[in-house]
Order: sequence, then C-alpha cells, then structure tokens
Amino acid sequence: MAPTINRAAINHLCGLMTICGVPHHIHDGLATYIVHGLPTGDFLREFMNNNLQGALSRADDQNRYAFFQIGFFLWNHAPAQCWGRAGAWEEWVKRGGLEPLPAPEEQNEEQAS
Repeated sequence: MAPTINRAAINHLCGLMTICGVPHHIHDGLATYIVHGLPTGDFLREFMNNNLQGALSRADDQNRYAFFQIGFFLWNHAPAQCWGRAGAWEEWVKRGGLEPLPAPEEQNEEQAS
C-alpha cells in the first residue's frame, strides 16, 4: 500500500501561498515539507535554517524577488518548529512534518500482512 499524501492539507497550504505571493514553482515542495517533512531543495533548506545569505545565493530570480512573501507565508501559516533557526530543516525532516509518512520498512510489513 502506497503512503497516503494528505492532498487536502497540501492544497490548502498552496492556496495560502498563492494569496501570500509565494512563487508557484515552490508550492508543492514547501507544502509537502510542512505536511510530511519531505526534503526540499537547497534554497528552501537554507531559508528554513535561517541562513538568509545561503538562501539568497541559491535563490532563482522568482524566489529572490519573493523573499518577503515567502517569509510572510511562513510567519503566518507554517509551524514555528519547521523554520527560522539553524537546524530547523533537519529536525523537521527527521520528525516527518505534521503528518509523518510510514517508513519504507513499515510499508513492506503492512503489505506482507
């Protein structure tokens, strides 16, 4: 049985990102990071870890232009534990976000039963 991605929560966050002006091409990556703790690209990893110099050096033109909007979205709609300090990204990924997906070993055990 494949892990169940919470599309409703992801779609809700993507709608909020649209309202906040977050570039569309990072919606899914940022939402699945928040909901399920799935790793993001380098730009968002640095942003979440509050390494703004690193984030700016990895940002494409759209993300560089929308730096404030991304921060605004996080401040207003993302759990404080998933961003804003060194190590936040690593801890959030390890935790599995708000709704951890089953580990591959657990999926195999469920399929065998």
